Order: sequence, then structure tokens, then C-alpha cells
Amino acid sequence: MLGDFWSWRIPNAASESGSSARAQQHEANEEIMSDEADWEIADEYDFSGGVRGKYAARYAQGTNIVRLDADVAAMFPDSAAVNEALRGLGQIIRRQAELAPNPSR
Repeated sequence: MLGDFWSWRIPNAASESGSSARAQQHEANEEIMSDEADWEIADEYDFSGGVRGKYAARYAQGTNIVRLDADVAAMFPDSAAVNEALRGLGQIIRRQAELAPNPSR
């Protein structure tokens, strides 16, 4: 089912903040601006000296976007809970890998 998902901004080691406020703001803006034909940029905004994508690479270095299906998102109250669950799962995976027999020995 398309469009039936949640998304959180999950910071990686290079990012500064773990807030999901940006993802929530993006979703709100997406709803408001869904019909681009209904809006125009006001004349007082001058973007003639602007550079498209100037900070896109720097932003992408500090961000991993993960989209969760609605049924998965319903299991977690917020992005902190998702991160905690994934850290726990990562520890289990590492322990299992350490305990697994190594065929090259």
C-alpha cells in the first residue's frame, strides 16, 4: 500500500541532532504543498543568486532516512525507541557472530 508509512530522521555518527522534528515538519509541509499549481513565490523573494543543492552533500553525510511501514512504526512511540531496539538487535547479532563456529579454524 503506497503512502502508508512513517519516517524518522535517524542520525548517524556525523550528524548533530537526533530530533525527529525535521521529519515531522517535512511531512506537514508535504501535505500543505501537495498541489504545486496552487502556490507562487512572492515577488519579494529573490533567489537569483542562489545555488541549488549547495548544502545537500553536507546534509546527506549526517543523515540516514529510514522509512518504516505503518505496522512496524506502530510498535514504537518515537525514534529513540526505534534506535534502542536496533542497538539491542545489533548486540544480539554481534554476540551470535562471536559464538558461531568458524569453519576456517
